[in-house]
Amino acid sequence: MGKKLTVLSILAILLISVACLPAAPKNTQKDADQDVAISDLKKSVDGLKESKASVADVNSLKATVDGIKSQPSTNTYTKAEVDAAISQAVNVAVNNLKNDQSWVKGTTPSGTPSGVSDTGKVAFTTTPVALSPIYSANTGGSQSIFYTMKIVNNTTTWQYVKPIITMSLVSTYTSKAVTGITVTMSSGGCSMTGSRTSSEPATSTITNFSVSPNVGSGATSTSSLTIIPISGCNGTGEFQIGSGQSMDILIQISNLTTNDVALWNVSNSISSRAL
Repeated sequence: MGKKLTVLSILAILLISVACLPAAPKNTQKDADQDVAISDLKKSVDGLKESKASVADVNSLKATVDGIKSQPSTNTYTKAEVDAAISQAVNVAVNNLKNDQSWVKGTTPSGTPSGVSDTGKVAFTTTPVALSPIYSANTGGSQSIFYTMKIVNNTTTWQYVKPIITMSLVSTYTSKAVTGITVTMSSGGCSMTGSRTSSEPATSTITNFSVSPNVGSGATSTSSLTIIPISGCNGTGEFQIGSGQSMDILIQISNLTTNDVALWNVSNSISSRAL
């Protein structure tokens, strides 16, 4: 599993399980080799507790355990007893892993709210986090999607920030010409809108936005469309956010048309620069 928290819990359980094996019948001869192997195992566990366990450490410990399991049965511990103890330890560790998956969730970067991904200078997230795909129609209107992008300025200066939208065709569809779209971004007194219809010639600029490759009648067939603000608000299509402050930006995509009906995934990123 390779994760530090889980590795240490597994090692502790293995040690407890070996310690809890049935006591040997009195007046029997212990297997000296097995005693040495178990002693080495305990030393390995103690050593790992004092340091950060690595994959190599775990593999080494596993080899030691396998060595114990492969030894002939003795009057001290039978092979079946050793196998049962190790099996129980592994089962307990797996159940603990299922109940505590902090190793999967990771941690939130310092200075950012829960759920916000760190991009270095500025952090952002969307609500909902996972955006639904959007269908494009070949005529008329289409499905619309609305979502909020929260941007957090973790720097010590004011920042100019641009939300960037990327639309990518679902893999089952071939490239399409995007003949129409309407995009809106707004927050407080700052609002930007861009629109193009299939009755207008293709262009790579729609009012406040740059659209790559282009949109409109005769547009280039593509599997990916990128939309970036270029004007409005501060004059260059950027939202101004003070140091340590956050801003919620409402984003809407609608009236999406293509030469054939298609399904698009929507993802987001940002660009920022100091004031």
